[in-house]
Amino acid sequence: APTISSTAPAQDASIKDTKVSYTLSEAVASGTVTFTRTGGSVDGSSPHEQDLSGDELNTGAHNNITLTDNPTLVDGAIYSIAFDATDAAGNDATTVTSTGVTYDVTTTAPTLATPAASSTDNSTIAIDFTLPEAASSGTVKMTFTQTGGSEDDNSPHTVTFDNDNGFETAGQHSASLNGSNLGANENVASATADALLVDDAIYSVTIEYQDELGNTAASATNSTFTYDITVP
Repeated sequence: APTISSTAPAQDASIKDTKVSYTLSEAVASGTVTFTRTGGSVDGSSPHEQDLSGDELNTGAHNNITLTDNPTLVDGAIYSIAFDATDAAGNDATTVTSTGVTYDVTTTAPTLATPAASSTDNSTIAIDFTLPEAASSGTVKMTFTQTGGSEDDNSPHTVTFDNDNGFETAGQHSASLNGSNLGANENVASATADALLVDDAIYSVTIEYQDELGNTAASATNSTFTYDITVP
C-alpha cells in the first residue's frame, strides 16, 4: 500500500487558508483530503471531501499547495483533516488525520471597558480592555484622537503595549497610563513623540490588535473621553 507522511496542517493548528502538505511514497490512482467540522462555528456543508487530481497524485512531496478541488471552509470552525490514497492496484493507504485544526480568517474584535464612552479621568488614566485572541507581537495599540474641547495640535497619540506584562495574551488586561507623559509608562513599549494629552480636551479612544495569524487588525472605540487635570 502507499504511505502518506509529512502532512500539514498539524494537530491543533490555526490556519487562515486551506493550503495542505503531504508526501506520497508512490503515485496513486486516487486520493482525498477530507475536512470534517468537529467544533466551533457551524458548517452546514461539512464534511468537505476534496479529490486529488493531476500532479496532486504523483509520488513525492506536495508542500503548501492549494488543492485543485479546494474546499470552502467556515471562519471559526474547527476541523479534522484526513488524508487518504489508493494506488493503481487497489491498495489503500493508512489514513492520516490531523484534529483540532481551527480555520481563522478574521481578528475577533476586542472590547474596551475603560476609558469608557462619555467618561472623564485625570492624569492617571485607568485602562481596561479584553482581547478575545492572542495578539501578534507589537500590535496591541491604544490611540487617543482629539475630537473636541481644548485644541490638541499633537493628536492623535498612539501607545503600543509590550508583552512584559502579558498584554499580547488573550483575556482581560488592566493598567494605568500617565496622561501627562504617555511614553513614561513601564508597560508601554512606545508612544508618539508628543505624548502629552491636553487638559480639557475630548478624545475618542481606540484599542486595536492583530491576531497571531496576521489577519486584518480589529478595533473598538469609545468616544467623548475628557482628559481633566484642573483642580476645582
